[in-house]
Amino acid sequence: MKTDSLTKLRNANFVQCCAAVLKRHSQDSAPMPIARVIEEALECQPRAYYMSYDCAARKLRSIARVGLEKAVVDKPAREMWTELQEKVEEVMQRHAGIDFSKALSFTLNFCRPKKFYISPPMARRLLQPYVRYSITVRRG
Repeated sequence: MKTDSLTKLRNANFVQCCAAVLKRHSQDSAPMPIARVIEEALECQPRAYYMSYDCAARKLRSIARVGLEKAVVDKPAREMWTELQEKVEEVMQRHAGIDFSKALSFTLNFCRPKKFYISPPMARRLLQPYVRYSITVRRG
């Protein structure tokens, strides 16, 4: 699957998590602030890493070559790449003889990330088309 399609799938999954958060809190008396919805949805466990094998292999090799700080600027992305790298290493240690390629493939196909690695501003942009605001005017 192409990276663009995987990103769209990730975004749709994130919006679904936001809807689930809102539904869970629908009985609350006060409306839930959008920032709190986003915060809770970002902590939900996504269905996948939403990246191709080629993209993941290229980035992990770059990280190994130049270091995490030089290879990845964004903080949520750094967390995601660190987690992915640790899971790949864990698979390689658990299954003696398995190489990086197979461990990465296994991780991408059968493991799930701990949370959504999306920055809060990006999460807000993803959710924005689905949010409606209402203004109530009180008279006298």
